[in-house]
Amino acid sequence: MSYLHYKAINWNEIEDHLDHSTWEKLTSLFWLDTRIPVTNEKQQWEALPENERAVFMKALAGLASIATFQSEKGYLVIKEEKHTQQEAAIYNNIQFIESVHAKAYNTILIGFNEPTEVDDVLTWADNNAELQYKLDRILDIYKTGSMLQKRAANLILEGVLTYSGLFAPLLYWTQKRFTNVSEIIQLVLANESLHCFYISHKFQLGFSELPQQEQAYLRDWTFDLLIDLVNNELDYIEQIYHGTDWLEEVKDFVRQQADKTLISLGFDPLYPEISASNPHIDSINTILTKATHHEAGNQSSISFQVDKDDVMTEDDYDF
Repeated sequence: MSYLHYKAINWNEIEDHLDHSTWEKLTSLFWLDTRIPVTNEKQQWEALPENERAVFMKALAGLASIATFQSEKGYLVIKEEKHTQQEAAIYNNIQFIESVHAKAYNTILIGFNEPTEVDDVLTWADNNAELQYKLDRILDIYKTGSMLQKRAANLILEGVLTYSGLFAPLLYWTQKRFTNVSEIIQLVLANESLHCFYISHKFQLGFSELPQQEQAYLRDWTFDLLIDLVNNELDYIEQIYHGTDWLEEVKDFVRQQADKTLISLGFDPLYPEISASNPHIDSINTILTKATHHEAGNQSSISFQVDKDDVMTEDDYDF
């Protein structure tokens, strides 16, 4: 994006009409964690077994790290790359809402724990090798990758690597526990799924313009990146969920999200389907279907199930 002067954005000049509807949805989904009384659920927190509290805290700390990273480095996805002013405005919005997410994860941790406990778990995240590896890997691509490589990396981070941390709060949601925390998670999911929907749309537009040889190279590159980061994520999951009955379920769940992300990019899935029905994963997937849904009509509008007036009811817990 280069101008002889500073150019005011003109929303009447829109190359991709999905930009306008995405902006409308993003702004309609604005929320703040301070409006949700998380501390009302401290008794539930204190009643959790110690190992589940440890899992929940580490999961939230990891999510806070990813959201903080995206709020500080997400702009690199479009920096120095060809993009419209409307697309830049949307990425600015996405980057801001990541700060809201990071604050929300902190609000949950602070609401349930003593300051020293919060400090300790965030320090654990700051020094966790697997967590830092995936962020370093993504940052390197943000800095040196092509426009489409950056978008693919962004999608893998948001659409796959966040879900290991989301598994625990999503599981409690299916069990009708921590309803205020669940409301925060619902709002996060509404944001994140819209982000992924928009970025995958932009990826597919760019991918379709590549020569066949370049498409094949980018497809192989994306698979290699995904495999590397998912393998790293499986080690990360071991550190969070060891000592619970959920360990293998979380791994299967993350592989499922990896396949969904590949499909959203227009690629074939990589991992085999889970052969047996899993009640926890099935219930969580039902929640994800209810909480987020996007459809583009002729690339001019987005149909979206969740809006800012949507509140959780008992029906959200019926599966």
